[in-house]
Formats: sequence, C-alpha cells, structure tokens
Amino acid sequence: MAGVVGKLEAEIEVKSNADKFWNAIRDFATILPKVSPSVYKSIHIIQGDAKVPGSIIKYTLDMGNEVVTVTERIEDVDDAKRTLIYSVIDGDLLKYFKSNYKGYISVTPKGDDNGSIVKWSAEFEKVSQEVPEPIFIKEFATKIVGKLEAETEVKSNADKFWGAIRDFVTIFPKASPTDYKSIQILEGDGKVVGSVYTTISGDQGNEAVKTVTEKIESVDDAKRTIIYSVIDGDLLKYYKRYKGYVNVTPKGDDNGSLVKWSCEYEKASQDVPEPNFMAEAAINTFLKVDHYILNA
Repeated sequence: MAGVVGKLEAEIEVKSNADKFWNAIRDFATILPKVSPSVYKSIHIIQGDAKVPGSIIKYTLDMGNEVVTVTERIEDVDDAKRTLIYSVIDGDLLKYFKSNYKGYISVTPKGDDNGSIVKWSAEFEKVSQEVPEPIFIKEFATKIVGKLEAETEVKSNADKFWGAIRDFVTIFPKASPTDYKSIQILEGDGKVVGSVYTTISGDQGNEAVKTVTEKIESVDDAKRTIIYSVIDGDLLKYYKRYKGYVNVTPKGDDNGSLVKWSCEYEKASQDVPEPNFMAEAAINTFLKVDHYILNA
C-alpha cells in the first residue's frame, strides 16, 4: 500500500546578513556542534567534505526525549542563490518515512543588510497512514537554539574567586542580597555533581524569573569550570532547555582573573528573546562577588 505524501514549510528571520548566514550553513559540520552542542552530539562526514553534492553526513542528535541518528546526502548546492537540497538515506527517520525524504534550505537577504529570511521545507512519504505529520522535524529545523557568551575581569586571584564560586550557596546571597533572596539545597551539598538547588531572586532580581531550580552537571576544580542545567522554575516558561557554564582563569602574575560565562538554550517559541538578561545578571554577580572577596 502506498504511503502518504506530504510537504512541510517554515521560515524564520535572523539578524545575520545573508552571506554570513549562508557561509555558516555551508560550514554546518563545524558550526552546528559549536552553537548547539547539547543538540548536535556529533556530525561525522562519511563521504566528501560536507559541502559538495554527493557528500554524506551522519548526525547524532539529542531531540530532547531521545537520541537519534540521521544520515543525509547533499543533493544540490547553489551558492549564488544560497540554496541547498539534501536527502535522508539512512537512520531513525526512515522508520517512519520512506527514503524519498528530501529537505530544502534557502537564505535570502531582507534588504539594507537588515538580516535574512531562512526558509526550510521538506517533502516526504510516510511508510503508513498511521505515521503522524513530521511536525517535530519542522520544529527542530526552525526552533531557536543558541548560545550566549560573556566575560569579565575581576581583581581576585583565580583560586580565591573559584573558591567563592564553589561556595556560591553561601557567598552569592551575602555578596548580592538584593539579587539573591535565598539559595536552598534540595539534593547534595551544592558542590558535588548531581546537587540540586533552588534560587529565589531578591528585590532587584528579574521579575519574570523569581525562582530557578538548577542541577550541577559537571565540576572540574583543576580547570576551575562548572556546568549546570536548569530543571525547574520560571526560566522554563521561556526556554525548553538551558545549560550554563562558568570558567575562571588567572590573568597572570597574580593580577586578577578572567571569568567566562556562557549558556546554551532552546527557546520555547520564536517570540522569546535571547536570554541577555541572564548574561547581565551573571556578570553583575561576578563583580559583586569580587567586591565581597576583596573586602572580606
């Protein structure tokens, strides 16, 4: 019995100009794991260079509720028109759709170097009528995943500042009581991997994000790095997934430290803004912690 043929289309606006965004699309094998490592677990080039037609690429993707593999082949590229066509030739997707699944991407300038419009579409044939529309692929192709980075210099040496970061449950509310009303440990001790804690914002905290529950995912005291994820609270009203990173490095000659913060996120919808306020809050906290250490 024949499957059910269909087509999905979607488009989003991006701030990058068309040429820059197209170059990122053309270098997707390098760029995608960097901008969204929590989603793109790996991209393995099997044939070609992932740029010329005939190239074959295998993806390992974290779709949120499961990890899947998809193998695609680049069918056609037109750099002048900024279009790319690819087909799915192997992997989990073909459990539900026949091997004539084909995807299309195009990037067009909005005008006056004022960003671009990225269009995505897919043509598919279900293996049976019971298979639902591949809306999840549309959402995956157009969902807004991103990464923010920020850094600041502090006067405290790296070991002292890292010590304050490791003891954030105690230090943060003392250093910035107007931003941190309380930090309550729910599991663990607030230091070991797996610790879970809820932060309640103070009077000067963001009104839209009053409570956030986070879990420590990884700690490397030698490299002074910590990774945490948001697992509950107000932030998840706006972001489906959110992971934060903090790293402290010495500047040299005991002349202070460089504190780097970054986050990877997936918006709940295209209307949600980038979490710039989280970057601002992190830098503000680091500076207040530095002041607290120096005046302790």
